[in-house]
Amino acid sequence: MGNILVKNIRKLPELSSAESRIILLLGTYYEGENPTNYELAKKTGMNKNTVKEAIKGLKKKGII
Repeated sequence: MGNILVKNIRKLPELSSAESRIILLLGTYYEGENPTNYELAKKTGMNKNTVKEAIKGLKKKGII
């Protein structure tokens, strides 16, 4: 499986700031887990809708 950050290292500079924050949490703090949008929003201090849009963007880019 591998770390999500290592697998997508070349795509990281193309990410928005919200997407970067989410991918960093998924690759470090929540590695191997499937957190909810609420958990991600709470941990990052971002709005739930911002997290939702960042997740959509990451899925669209094929990162998650």
